[in-house]
Amino acid sequence: MKKLMLAICLVVLLVGGCAHFVEGPLPEPARSVEPTKVSKPETEVEWQRRMDKLAAEQVENEAWEKMVKEIEADKIAEERAEERSELLRTGWPKRIQQLILDRQLGLGMTKEQAQMCMVKKQSQESWYKSPVINRTVGSCGIHEQWVYEFASKTYYLYFENSILTSWQN
Repeated sequence: MKKLMLAICLVVLLVGGCAHFVEGPLPEPARSVEPTKVSKPETEVEWQRRMDKLAAEQVENEAWEKMVKEIEADKIAEERAEERSELLRTGWPKRIQQLILDRQLGLGMTKEQAQMCMVKKQSQESWYKSPVINRTVGSCGIHEQWVYEFASKTYYLYFENSILTSWQN
């Protein structure tokens, strides 16, 4: 019997397979697991109802998003109108007023105008932080360097006798 088993193993190995013999009784077959409860497939009507409900929710969400954007745009427009009326009361040249509204610096701005511009520029990025002011007094007058540190970059403003003469960022 052992010779027969060895011969079978040899044949199986030569053919490229592998044989495994277990002495004793064969193991019991695996017990079957109770089948999981499979939900019945949706009917076409149920599927369509679900798709219609999802589409309605999407339309509702899009309507909310649109309304929020409109409210934000109205708020920005109101703020800009208030800024514009505030600037009109200053009597500053229109060019300077527009630069401030656009959050842009311009040569010839006074310290007050440049500061107003920078405060508006900073409020777009983060909280307002006062500039560091380095002052030099000489025979030609007062020279100041204002340093504004934003989250994304640093601005250096240079004033001669209270007038903005240059800046870098």
